[in-house]
Amino acid sequence: MRRFLLTVLILFSMAAVYAGEGNAELIFLDKRIFGVPDVKSGDVVEKIVRIKNVGAVDLNILNYKPSCNCTKVELPQTLGPGQTGQIRIITNTVGKQGENTITVLFDANTSQRDYVIRIVLDIVP
Repeated sequence: MRRFLLTVLILFSMAAVYAGEGNAELIFLDKRIFGVPDVKSGDVVEKIVRIKNVGAVDLNILNYKPSCNCTKVELPQTLGPGQTGQIRIITNTVGKQGENTITVLFDANTSQRDYVIRIVLDIVP
C-alpha cells in the first residue's frame, strides 16, 4: 500500500510540473503607469510599452479595450516563447482639459489573465 501511495504521489508531482511548463507568461519591460505633464489640448500623445513572453508556449493577447474612443492601440496578437514586442498607445487630446486618465485593459493566455496600462495626462489649454 505504501508503494502504491508513493507511486501515485510521484505521478501527481510529475503531472503538476509538466502542466506548469505549458504556460505563456508576460512580463513588462517598461512601467505600466505613465504621467505626462503639460500636454496642450489637441496634442497627440504616444506611449510605447515593451513586453516579453517568458513562458514556454505562444503568448496570445485575446482582447483589449481602451477607456475612450480617443485612444488607438497597436499590439502584437501573438509572441512566441522568448520574443519581445511592444504595445503602442496613441491618444488624441482634442476637447480635453485638466487631468485625464487613459487606461487600456487587455487579457492574455497567462496565469494572470488581466492587465492594465494607465496614462495620466495633465492637459492645459
